[in-house]
Amino acid sequence: MKFIYSQFKPPTILKWCANLMATAVVLLMGISSQSALAQVSALLNPTYGYTFSNTTTTYTPLSGGTVFQSGATLNTDGVSSAITLPFAFTYNGIKENTIFISNNGFITFALAPTATQYFPISSTTSSGYDGVIAGAAMNCVASTAVGAVPEIRYGSSGGDFIVQFQDIGQSGFAAIRLTFQIVLKADGKTVQIVYGPNNVGVAFVVECQVGLRGTNDEDWNNRTLASLDGNWNTGGAAGTVNTVPCL
Repeated sequence: MKFIYSQFKPPTILKWCANLMATAVVLLMGISSQSALAQVSALLNPTYGYTFSNTTTTYTPLSGGTVFQSGATLNTDGVSSAITLPFAFTYNGIKENTIFISNNGFITFALAPTATQYFPISSTTSSGYDGVIAGAAMNCVASTAVGAVPEIRYGSSGGDFIVQFQDIGQSGFAAIRLTFQIVLKADGKTVQIVYGPNNVGVAFVVECQVGLRGTNDEDWNNRTLASLDGNWNTGGAAGTVNTVPCL
């Protein structure tokens, strides 16, 4: 049997930001209880959905902060306790103060996901959380690649709040190696996913999800690659269904 791996070409930033109209709606929702216009998805709501851009930059490892998990602990599905953000972050029209980290490559707002949730963007499970940001959502484990130091940590840097997934592998494919950061920017509304160095692919037979989700599986804004072994450095393409993977 032959397995083919896609090759990350770091460093890359995938950035989602609510547009100016969405910001105006957020202000209105502070007065009104009507939140129907808040949408992560630009497909559902082109006016108020999140916009996307792709840039390249130098990956900067998080210095200090708090270690959530490290080493072989990552081989067991796990979710953090509630983590208080250092500033209110407006996500999908809601001012959020807490997140939860899943060691399966994503974070949620307000409430925790189940420990065995691997594909949160397309999940139809009624979770109750306000939203999801997935950097590489899949059945993650500690990478066994040479030189890997598997770890998940979080903390502040330059005013931003960062959750860093370092040297992550896939269940059944532990030799792959992924490093990325989910960044909540200090402006209180912009999301970045930054991919770091030493990344060695994702096994195409075990897919992963990258992108945003709102409170349910109908509200999503994700990314995919146009072809197997595609170039992650271009940021891929917008997904057309919530199950679309990055390979």
